[in-house]
Order: sequence, then C-alpha cells, then structure tokens
Amino acid sequence: MDGASLTGMGARTIVGILERAGDALPPRVVAQPNDAPERVRAWAMRRGYHLAGEALAPGFWTYPVLHLRRAPGPDPAYEGLPLELATRWGPLLLRARDDLLRARLEADVTRLERAAPFGRPEVARDLALARAALALWT
Repeated sequence: MDGASLTGMGARTIVGILERAGDALPPRVVAQPNDAPERVRAWAMRRGYHLAGEALAPGFWTYPVLHLRRAPGPDPAYEGLPLELATRWGPLLLRARDDLLRARLEADVTRLERAAPFGRPEVARDLALARAALALWT
C-alpha cells in the first residue's frame, strides 16, 4: 500500500489513527479533517511528512483536504511564512491566495470583531491572527 485516506473525522481522531499506525503508515496520506486542520499539519511536520498539496472543498463549511508525502528534512511549504498562520490556515492555500480561504478569513474577522469587545483573550488572539493572514493578500 502506498497511500491512505482519512476523511470525515475530527483532526484529533485522524491524528490518533496516524500515530497508532506508526511504521505501517504509507508514504502518502490524504487527510480531510472536519475541524482543526492545524493539528494534522503539526503532526505531519513532527513525523516527517511534507504538504504536497492542499485544497478547500466547499460544503456545509469549507473542508480542508491535505495531501501529505513522507520526505526528509523540514517541509519547504512553510518557508517564508509565519509558522502559526501557515499551520492554522495552510501554507499552500495562503501562497495561492485561495478564494475560499479569503472568504473564510473575512467571515472570521467579522464574527470575531463582534465578540472582541467582551475581552476574552483568545478572541483577541484569533482576530489578530485572522487579520494577519488576510494581510498576506495585500
């Protein structure tokens, strides 16, 4: 087997399956987490998988689809981008200035701006990150 596909699950479940596979894991993995794709991206960086491709598929919300390949050394997809932004939203999506990603970021900024006055630190942090990601389009 040279590939595996894990789709339609939460990122925590996907990462758990990948961890348990250990050395039996094939060199190519396609993952479509229903939430928190940054967990899958972080796992890939820790375990020697590079991001070979990524896309957002429209649906009830936008579903990230990550194509990972085992490769040596640091993943070049993340070079030159703030790691926190690239891990959260996807370095290839940010570089491509993906239209679905931009729409999601704009919606996040609008939603978070309404919540920011209530003073929750995580809201302010998420708002700053979304704004920083949007600034890559300019």
